Amino acid sequence: MTRLIFAFVPVALASATLFCTIDAGADILPPGHKGAKASIQVSGEPPQDSVFVLANTFDGTTTLEPGKPSPVNWHPLQGDLELVLVKRADLKQFEDLSREKDERWKTIRQYSTSCSKGFAGVRAIKVTEPYDEVRWYYEVNVDGDKCTSKLARTAYLAKGEEVRSEPSAPSATSKPSAAPSALPPGTDVSSPPNKSAASGGCSGCATSRSKPSAAWLFAPLLLLWRKRRKSRA
Repeated sequence: MTRLIFAFVPVALASATLFCTIDAGADILPPGHKGAKASIQVSGEPPQDSVFVLANTFDGTTTLEPGKPSPVNWHPLQGDLELVLVKRADLKQFEDLSREKDERWKTIRQYSTSCSKGFAGVRAIKVTEPYDEVRWYYEVNVDGDKCTSKLARTAYLAKGEEVRSEPSAPSATSKPSAAPSALPPGTDVSSPPNKSAASGGCSGCATSRSKPSAAWLFAPLLLLWRKRRKSRA
């Protein structure tokens, strides 16, 4: 039995290391990339009893004030973001949104009107880029029970100051990934978001070094196994 236990140690150690690597991998920045901030600013006048809201952020929803930028806290595992119109009286329905994607979107759909197609946020950009923040400017229009919007422009900022209006190497994709595009597609028609991955993630990019490895749990057994081998030799 003792031999069986010590024979199992290397296998368990390798499995634990692999598990931790996979678990942390979702938040590891791709090679040649750095973490980035994101923000959004909308223009347009919502009805007196309603507000513009950015749905499916990391915190659930973010209420937007026209003419003022708002930070976007987002994780790619949560799926796409979307602009919606919400009655002020219904804002309380979004205070504790489910982390389960189907339940979350069921609540959002029930208490809001879509103003845009789904679009990916941003968490990482190339290290060669001179900016550290991406800001989207959306023009939103409400006509009766219909809400539409279009992406007016995308700005790139460094320490809060705009450095240019276009990135050096834009990437056109809205598929959630470790480093999604900083250019969400604009739209003037309402549409539900694409199917998204399950909610989850952290509020900031992490690396494998930010998580304790379960492999250390097996370190004493490994040392004992090596000692017994040396003593027999």
